[in-house]
Amino acid sequence: MNTKRVVIGAVLVVWVIATVLAQHPDDNNSRVRRLARHLGSFWIPNWKFFAPNPGIDDYILYYRTGDSGSDTWNEWRRLFQVKEPQFWEMFYSPTSRRDKGVLDIVTTLEIMGDSDAFGAAREAYCNLLVDFVRVNMAPTGEPFFQAMVVRGAGHETSIPPAYEIVLDPRPVQFSEEVHRD
Repeated sequence: MNTKRVVIGAVLVVWVIATVLAQHPDDNNSRVRRLARHLGSFWIPNWKFFAPNPGIDDYILYYRTGDSGSDTWNEWRRLFQVKEPQFWEMFYSPTSRRDKGVLDIVTTLEIMGDSDAFGAAREAYCNLLVDFVRVNMAPTGEPFFQAMVVRGAGHETSIPPAYEIVLDPRPVQFSEEVHRD
């Protein structure tokens, strides 16, 4: 038998076993996970994105502008309009990082729930979402805006959207006290 084939086969078997052990939630595999962190995900991939809570929904940001004092609001508007994907976006899509960031923030807010233990952290994540909407929304002459997160099923139109989070109205302008240069 060829020695080169045996070595390559042994390395492949060790790699597959290390990859499977690194995915397993059992604490007995902590050494393999430490090795994976040390070597990087190129050598031992991390496939935990698919379980236990995979990202199967799209979170879409909406906003509306108006005056919270008189309770007069305009219609809800989608923050980023849907556009037909380009062929090259299959290989490089700069907006996918933006969408992933929104997904991470909303998922974290869902995990926190309404628990008082996460009060400050929850407020920080909500402020992050609000500031993201404030910076990216269309210019308006209205003094206030309100943001909303809607869960959708992507291109699947037979599933109705679910209204996840409606944030409190905020001023359109950044507060000088909070945001200093």
